Amino acid sequence: MVVTLEPGLYIPADDPAIPTKYRSIGIRIEDDVWIVEGGNRVITSGLVKEVKDIEKLMKQKGLANQHLSY
Repeated sequence: MVVTLEPGLYIPADDPAIPTKYRSIGIRIEDDVWIVEGGNRVITSGLVKEVKDIEKLMKQKGLANQHLSY
């Protein structure tokens, strides 16, 4: 069996207690865990999770972030 752990943080758009630049954003860093007899294995352990690594990945051209011209 595989389960997904999905901790997330979502900032509402209309919360006056939150600085404007942080409103209406969200982030979720997921892990997929393979549950087997006698233990488990995090099958997404090789993926980046640090901010600097995610930003570097987002700058790369690829299927999920094509640089499109209109």
